[in-house]
Amino acid sequence: MEGSVALHDQGGAELAARLAERYWDMSDPNHQKFRDEWLVRGVVRIVVHPEVVNRFSV
Repeated sequence: MEGSVALHDQGGAELAARLAERYWDMSDPNHQKFRDEWLVRGVVRIVVHPEVVNRFSV
């Protein structure tokens, strides 16, 4: 894939928390700890804008 990448300070922690709640067992205290740290400290959201996508078969 070729293209540009944008870094955003806003929205990353909320997105990470939603994904954690969807894919992780949030009854696990370690998972809760990660999610809570993300919400407090923040997470950088990386947005990829693909311009060229190459597909290769194996």
